[in-house]
Amino acid sequence: MDFLFRTGKYDLPGLTQQLSRALEKRTELESRAKMPRMWRTIDNLNDKKEPDEVLEKRRYRSRIYGVVLLILGVFLLVPGLTDPEEMMLPLFAGCVGIVAGVLCLRPRSMRSSNWQRRFERAANELLKALREAPATDVRFTDEGMQLGESDTVPYADFTCCVEAQDLYLFVWNGKVTVLLKCDFAAGDAEEFGAMLRSKLAVSELDDAR
Repeated sequence: MDFLFRTGKYDLPGLTQQLSRALEKRTELESRAKMPRMWRTIDNLNDKKEPDEVLEKRRYRSRIYGVVLLILGVFLLVPGLTDPEEMMLPLFAGCVGIVAGVLCLRPRSMRSSNWQRRFERAANELLKALREAPATDVRFTDEGMQLGESDTVPYADFTCCVEAQDLYLFVWNGKVTVLLKCDFAAGDAEEFGAMLRSKLAVSELDDAR
């Protein structure tokens, strides 16, 4: 049985965030394929993650250390600024203390924000290109995926498939195809999901269902 998507405007609310997370997942999957030993170590560390109570105590200590380092840094920095040539060591130590204090006080979520912004930029650029591209029919058969009138891409050529709440991200032969679930035009959606999983390893994001 064939399943058909008819691409639309790619303008759903929250689409950028979903695509950003899907792109991040795709990067993780490719990294896992290339460096399995490293990821086994990371997974083992995550499995041994401390309870929330212990982590909260660590965050509390980190905030205390941050305040102390900031105070010491300012205490050393001020005299160092008054006579930089004679007090170079206190000046340097003060700068180090202030930087270390700021890092201790900085929330972990902010530390990873640069990484997330990279995927958000990539998602925005990809969505912009998709919105400018002409609408096309994307058909899935037992043999593979057909974009418009082009040749069918066999499932063996797919690197990965990521499912988010409102979209599918397909990576094949170094190319990317993004399909919105609301653009599903022909066939049964549940049957399509079952067929897809029989052909590909589909990675679901937490909110995919």
